Amino acid sequence: MQKSVQLCLFFFFFTATLSAKTIAVVVSRKLPIYEQALQGIKEKLGDKQHTVFFLDTRRTRERLRVYPFDCYIPIGGGATREVISIAKNKIVVCCLTLYEPKESACELHVAPYLPPGGALAKKLKELQPSGKHRIGTIWCHDSLRNIIHNYEKDFKIEQCPFVVTKVDSPREVPQALKKLASQIDAFLLLPEPSLMQKEALRHLLLTLLQKGKAILAFSPSLVRAGALFSLSYPPKKIGQYAGQLAVKLLYKNTNDVEKPKLEFSKNERVARFLGIESK
Repeated sequence: MQKSVQLCLFFFFFTATLSAKTIAVVVSRKLPIYEQALQGIKEKLGDKQHTVFFLDTRRTRERLRVYPFDCYIPIGGGATREVISIAKNKIVVCCLTLYEPKESACELHVAPYLPPGGALAKKLKELQPSGKHRIGTIWCHDSLRNIIHNYEKDFKIEQCPFVVTKVDSPREVPQALKKLASQIDAFLLLPEPSLMQKEALRHLLLTLLQKGKAILAFSPSLVRAGALFSLSYPPKKIGQYAGQLAVKLLYKNTNDVEKPKLEFSKNERVARFLGIESK
């Protein structure tokens, strides 16, 4: 049964590729944020001039390695790693990933995910005009290394001191947070796995709020949890951008692809607690 299914898929793939370019949209796992991005991608890949395959990395690793797709849109870090390892000399448009290798054998493009440091710094200054605007963060996972470096450059341009604490283990976070809180005015919350666990996130939010520190986030859900504000790209719009960019690159179109706009979300209760007036 399995062999017959594989033969049918191969026959479908072979006949489809005779007349159309192929795009593989690869999802690493089922998450609401990935589903929203996938919906946006589907909206922008509806053209009949190419054939689109929606694949799950857990079930289709061999198909990814065997079938020569023209373009790949991986969603999530796991899918991105898998695709980059096999898509030599192919177009790859990464979506919702922190993984950006310094070198790769493919034509790599990354859809925007985290908010730029400059925009975060300007919004913090707007909400809290006084103060030194010292921003701090804690990180552990190596996938954040390049992101931390980019934020360092952005905050330097905005003249906001950036205090970075690197920990080797999630167990070191509570002590590192206690020390960091005395050196900063605001905390930049990144998608660091050691901070995103429910209890760890709750401890971080309570500790910083008790010390009167603003928390800057990348998702409205974190604002609802207790961050002061977030600047974020909606996942569906990230997917739409990735789909449009893939088509543009695949067919060498000259039309510009507009990047998604940042959306602002603010926790009014937290703002009042921190003494920030509503604007």
